Amino acid sequence: SRKRRRGAYVLLTWATNGLKREEDAFEVEAIVGRVIADGRTAYASQGKADAGVVLYRIVWRDYPPDMVWYEPGENLRGSELRQQYKQSLAEEAAAELASAREDVEIIDLGMPDV
Repeated sequence: SRKRRRGAYVLLTWATNGLKREEDAFEVEAIVGRVIADGRTAYASQGKADAGVVLYRIVWRDYPPDMVWYEPGENLRGSELRQQYKQSLAEEAAAELASAREDVEIIDLGMPDV
């Protein structure tokens, strides 16, 4: 099982005497994607999540970026990473809109009036 501690995730296991002990601490380096679960699809680390649950694709610090891991939004509360991810999406959308406007202006300049 996992438990969050001071911005990091701690993997917990059961010792033979029934007490929990910490194995590894994981720190989220970046959020690189997001999906809204459909209730049928299995998502790497989460398995099947309830329909409508927002899962963020994350990269762990000191692990390869292709290590796919999804975490529900509630596990990332208080994290600046979610805000940074939303900001990057807004910046990408603004850049795409500006590029599309430039394309339209170029097309308009090249078309003769009818």
